[in-house]
Amino acid sequence: GMFGVVDETNWQVCDQSPAAGSALTETPRLTVDRSCGDDAEEAPAASSEPSEPGVEATPSDPAAITAASDPTFAAILTEGDYCSDTIAQFAADHQGATIEFDGSVVAMSSHDGATTRYDILLAAGDFSETSQAGPAFQFNDVNTTSDMHWTNESATGTVGVGDNLQIVATVGQFDEASCLFLIDPAATSFR
Repeated sequence: GMFGVVDETNWQVCDQSPAAGSALTETPRLTVDRSCGDDAEEAPAASSEPSEPGVEATPSDPAAITAASDPTFAAILTEGDYCSDTIAQFAADHQGATIEFDGSVVAMSSHDGATTRYDILLAAGDFSETSQAGPAFQFNDVNTTSDMHWTNESATGTVGVGDNLQIVATVGQFDEASCLFLIDPAATSFR
């Protein structure tokens, strides 16, 4: 199916937002289960309280490491030293794992002079011109259209410095020489 659900299994799509055939106006959500019966316990209501920077209350990838699910990840998202040994250790321990966080584009440059490939520097939380806590995440050598795996459209039709994003990515490595925490985009949305 559209989200990779194999029809021959006993999994069912219980809830899909937006509905099939509807325009994409928000981050898509898909709930699958082996049964979608009404006898299941009702999920607790979502809190209306604002979340901490980098904390995603409802991850779009349930297997993803989030600040809410992993205290170490929560700590590195607010770390004051982007060259911290804690960040390097997290990257080493979780290489290949999926992480999810709210982040922002803090810098973009062409990759080795290319016109369609970029190195995009990302920070945890909302964009700020004066401070950025947490790791210096980087999408390295990416095309800003297909490689980013966009789940929604930008209001401006472009991506650039100052954009706030919801990021689902695969942990790469921590480059100790540059203090860059390399990640590969799996799903990216504007927020």
